[in-house]
Amino acid sequence: MLNDTIRMNLQLFAEPDETPEPPVESPPEPPKTFTEDEVKAQVQAEADRRVSKALETAKLKWAEEEQAKVKQAEELAKLSEKERAAKELEIQRTEFEQEKSKFQKERLTLQTEKDLISKDMPPEFAPFVVAETAEQTLININTLQASWQAAIEKAIDDKVKGRTPTGNQAPTTGGVTKEQFEKMNYLERLELKQKNIKLYESLL
Repeated sequence: MLNDTIRMNLQLFAEPDETPEPPVESPPEPPKTFTEDEVKAQVQAEADRRVSKALETAKLKWAEEEQAKVKQAEELAKLSEKERAAKELEIQRTEFEQEKSKFQKERLTLQTEKDLISKDMPPEFAPFVVAETAEQTLININTLQASWQAAIEKAIDDKVKGRTPTGNQAPTTGGVTKEQFEKMNYLERLELKQKNIKLYESLL
């Protein structure tokens, strides 16, 4: 009995036969990169979300305007003929100023789209940079251009670093045929434009 107890105690202090294996660390995940189509899809999704929100806002605004018209008609009915004429003239002036402001903003938006295209940026960005004045809008365009250019350069740099050269890959500094140019995506064309503007313009 005593021997069995001693044997059991010794077993408690004995080292285990198997050495536990060290935990296996998972390799770090590579940074997430997006293709041109994925970027366009994200931009389109954001644009769709904003359009849906704008439609909902427009519906609420229309309902408020209808209520305002009803209230306005009730107030005019309480006025004398002279007071009503003066009030209607005031309303017409206010509506004219509102239409004028709307027209100016539409014209500024159209010009902004042209400016974005001339700077190799999507015209769909116009609603996000249009401001109250042309001067502030131009500041917004330049700010966006700097961020856009930096993002494009980073995307091109990441693509070049992760690209494996192949024998069929078209060169980007010369010898690009019209057919190869037509098959290039947006980033590849922009890369060619930055490296060889004359070749880029000759292929347009």
